Amino acid sequence: METVSRCTPNAHLVVIGNGMASHRLVETLLRHPARPARITVIGEEPVPAYNRILLSPRLAGELEQQALTLQDPEALARQGVTLRLGQRVAQIDRQRQRVITHSGDALSYDRLVIATGSRSAMPDLPGVALRGVHGFRTLEDVATLEAIAQRGGHVVVV
Repeated sequence: METVSRCTPNAHLVVIGNGMASHRLVETLLRHPARPARITVIGEEPVPAYNRILLSPRLAGELEQQALTLQDPEALARQGVTLRLGQRVAQIDRQRQRVITHSGDALSYDRLVIATGSRSAMPDLPGVALRGVHGFRTLEDVATLEAIAQRGGHVVVV
């Protein structure tokens, strides 16, 4: 946590990505006495961070979506954390220490963390590009697969 200890009292940390790693970082920082005064988390998905490991039980109907949620946006706001959900960073201007979102918003930062995660990997197999074959990594993917199953199709998670 050496970087945290060097933060000035009014430091603004911007975190790009709102997955499990980003969530864990923010959780840890909020417990640290020399944490940045302001933390902004920018996430492309329109929902707070959630536990991706539980997507299969969610798809199987064993869990409600709220059971996956890792963050309480109101509790984070009370601690000086701003969630900017449904936004994607289009540009990082390191010289000016700011990020530009896809909608043109500019946010200045003192420290920047990029925690964007990954994309679902599709195997190089015959048929992988056929209609109805989908990646499975997000809540949106769960909704797509649920819609297919509701139309009478079968869903297989590999």
